[in-house]
Amino acid sequence: MSKTAKEKTDVREFVANGGSLQKAMTTGKRIKGDNMAIHQEAESQPMIPKGRNLIEVAARKIDPANNLLGDRWIAKGLRAALVVGSTGIGKSSTGYQAAMSFACGREAFGLTPNGKLRVLIIQAENDADDETEMTSGIESYLNLEDWERQDVATNTEVVTLRGLTGAALIDALEIKFRESPFDLLIIDPLDVYLPGGDPTNVEEVAKFFDGFTETRYLGKEPTEVWRKGLNSLTQELKMGALVFAHTPKTTNRDTSTWNEDDWAYASAGAAKLNNSTSASLIISPTDTAGVYEFRAAKRRKRIGWRDHEGNKVHVRFYAHGTTSIHWEPVSGQEVQKRREDAAQDRNETNLEAIAERIQDSGGAIGRQELLDNLPAGLTVKAAKAAIAVGKTHGRIVEQTAKEMGITGHGGANKVFVALVASTDSEGEEQ
Repeated sequence: MSKTAKEKTDVREFVANGGSLQKAMTTGKRIKGDNMAIHQEAESQPMIPKGRNLIEVAARKIDPANNLLGDRWIAKGLRAALVVGSTGIGKSSTGYQAAMSFACGREAFGLTPNGKLRVLIIQAENDADDETEMTSGIESYLNLEDWERQDVATNTEVVTLRGLTGAALIDALEIKFRESPFDLLIIDPLDVYLPGGDPTNVEEVAKFFDGFTETRYLGKEPTEVWRKGLNSLTQELKMGALVFAHTPKTTNRDTSTWNEDDWAYASAGAAKLNNSTSASLIISPTDTAGVYEFRAAKRRKRIGWRDHEGNKVHVRFYAHGTTSIHWEPVSGQEVQKRREDAAQDRNETNLEAIAERIQDSGGAIGRQELLDNLPAGLTVKAAKAAIAVGKTHGRIVEQTAKEMGITGHGGANKVFVALVASTDSEGEEQ
């Protein structure tokens, strides 16, 4: 190789390792590839690569092979996606069920994988028995064929990892992925792997996802060294990531006035957490026990969910399994039916408590007096609903004192609530 060619090779190596092109071209000497020598010789000036014009960008064909989940909801090299839910809601089982399904090419939670995905779960919340209980329940629910079980065995790996956070975790993951490539990384939960465990710390969140420069002394002079974040790692290795995060501590917040964009900021922590991720899925309890709303927030149009008429939707419902730990899809109609059944059960229970209070008052009581002295745990709104049910079923009547023939209790127009006397089959009052 000629000296000129060798010099050019060394210049490219120098620039690739973080040196300044201007510095490389003006040194007038060959620059060795040793990292320490490079950092001692180089300026810490980053290079911006040559881009493409917008006509080239528009003419490029979208490569379907880059898709991982949904309609490019997660794609190779795209920034991480968040799955957000409160403690104990079932985020871990969501991750395990998704991994087991994606590994054999199955859909999970309305997300269709682009083929069979290799999935690595890094987790810190569950012990070995918890994991066995979850995975056995999920496997039983999915009713996997033998070949699907083999795919899951081949394409999944779960690692319980504690005590490794931030840049040290990213470095360890890079070594892991270069030895054994994966398509999708699941991190459960985020706060365990953030230094300090605080998602409100903007600086640590930015470092974890976006990377940072770190001052090191290589020889006598300080130099800036780039440390990768999760997003730069997945971009470089052409893979995707799902990061599970918590909601704020207070979960009874009023979301009734939230618009679609507000939901993107449903997780606990700084806004930077949501700005550093490409997509988000929010899991929230409904007013029906065991049923949860799965809401696609950020990048929602790409999740690939459709209703029975083929229209795009951003909300689906899933319920905890009743016989084992797993998730089952629930239709909107089923959610409404469960909601109505649950409301009926509550009303009947509350009606019994109100009837007992009326009975203790001699069979009739002033309506306002009843509402002011409700049984423990019963709200005014719930009591009114129960009274309405009682009136519909003919168990309770509301009349004025005059209509009931009651005197001396606040005037003829005072409204009383009374029990309707029941009768036996012979028509006699009981």
